Amino acid sequence: MATLKEIRIIKILEIAWLVIAIASIIFGAYETITSGIGESYLFFIFTVIAGIMYGMRRKQRERLQDESEND
Repeated sequence: MATLKEIRIIKILEIAWLVIAIASIIFGAYETITSGIGESYLFFIFTVIAGIMYGMRRKQRERLQDESEND
């Protein structure tokens, strides 16, 4: 059973990963326009990783919320 504090921390981490993904895609697009893909591909890799982490945290939070509602 998850406490409200645990769910709140996971929600904060979820939002942080979403912000990182959005910022990475914006910086990656800017670097691609100004310098080319050779200089910006790491931003797109960060975007994919942050997106995966966001999805994992979201599923974890939803599962914990469902468990706490059912108890």
